[in-house]
Amino acid sequence: MNDTEEGTAPLLAPAAWRTRVKAAGTLAAFLLLVIGWAYTTPPPLPTYGQLVAKWRPSESWLYDRHGNLLDSVRVDFHARRLAWVPLAKISPALIQTLVQSEDRRFFSHGGVDWWAIGSAIRARFDGTRSRGASTLTMQMAAFLAPDLAAPGARSWRDKIRQMRAAWAIERNWSKEHILEAYLNLTGFHGEAQGIGAGALTLFGKSPEVLTFPDSALMVALLPSPAANATIIGARACRIAPKLECNALKQAARAMLDERKSLALDPGLAPHLAAKLLKEPGAKVTTTLDVGIQRIALIALKRQMMALGRERARDGAVIVVDNESGDILAYVGGVAGDSTAAFVDGADAPRQAGSTLKPFLYGQVLEKGYLTPSSIL
Repeated sequence: MNDTEEGTAPLLAPAAWRTRVKAAGTLAAFLLLVIGWAYTTPPPLPTYGQLVAKWRPSESWLYDRHGNLLDSVRVDFHARRLAWVPLAKISPALIQTLVQSEDRRFFSHGGVDWWAIGSAIRARFDGTRSRGASTLTMQMAAFLAPDLAAPGARSWRDKIRQMRAAWAIERNWSKEHILEAYLNLTGFHGEAQGIGAGALTLFGKSPEVLTFPDSALMVALLPSPAANATIIGARACRIAPKLECNALKQAARAMLDERKSLALDPGLAPHLAAKLLKEPGAKVTTTLDVGIQRIALIALKRQMMALGRERARDGAVIVVDNESGDILAYVGGVAGDSTAAFVDGADAPRQAGSTLKPFLYGQVLEKGYLTPSSIL
C-alpha cells in the first residue's frame, strides 16, 4: 500500500515548492508596494491658476483722484504680503542667483535632483559640507501643503511624499510658473511673505530693480529668515564670491537695521483709510487730491503749533469743491500731541459747545432780547 492509499497527502516536488514560494513572495512584495504607495501619497495640490486666483494681499490701498497713493492699511495679520508678482516683473539677477545657489539643475530635473541626493548621502558619510538635496520644486510643495513637514524635521515618509508632490507639480506646471510661485510664497525677513513684500521691506524697491548684491542678500535669507546680519552677510559672500564681501556684509547690516522704515507708505489720510479700507487687496480711488491733502495737513499742523498745546491739541480739515461737492482733502487729525490720535475729528460726533454761541446770540439780538451793548 502506498502513501496515497493510506490517506497521507503526497509530498510536493522541490520545483513546485519553489514556484509557490516565489508566487507568495511576489504577492507579498506587491502588497507591500501598494501599502507603501498609499502610505506615501501626498495631499492634493492646487494648480497654478487656482493658487494665483486665491492669492490675497494683506494690505489695501487708498488713492487720490489722479491715481496717486495716499495711504495703505494692513487688513490681514497672518502674514505681510503684497499683490502677486509675475515672473516678468522679477529681476533676472534674483532668478539667476536663486537657481545657482539653491537648485543649479532646476531646469533639467523633473522635480527631484538625484545627483544632489547622492552628494548629500556621500557628504553625510565623509563629513563634508553639502548643498542639500531639496529642489525648489520640493520646497514649493511644502509651501502648498505644509503638512509635508517643516524643513529639518522630516521623516523618510515625509521626504517621499514631498518627492512625489514635486513630481506631480512638474507634470502639471511649467518651470516658469514654479519659479514664480516659489518667489511669491517663500518667506523673507520678519513677517514679509513673497518677493513683493520682501523687496519693499528690506530695500524699499520693487522686485524688478533688485541688483546682484540685493539678490545675494535675499537668497541668503532663505535658509533662516530670522538670522542676524553677520550670518546673512557670510552666506551672501558664499553665494556671490565674485562680489566684494565686505560690501555685502555692510549691506546686510543696513538691510536688517530696524531703525529705518522702508514701507513707502505716504500715510497722508490714515483716518479716511481706516474708514474705507476693509478688504485685503482692495484699491479704493477717492475724490481727494494729493497736493491739496498735503497742503491741508501742513496748514493744520502749523495752526496747532501757533495756538500752542495748552489751547488746542488736535484739529481736523475738510476741503470741499463747492461746485461739484467733491471732497478734495480729508484730515481727521494730526499726529504728535493729539490726545486722541485715532479719533477721526472730521467725522466723529462731538459736543457742539461754543459753536452754537454765534447762532444763539444772533437769535436773541434778532428778537430784541439783548442789544449789542448788553452786558452778560
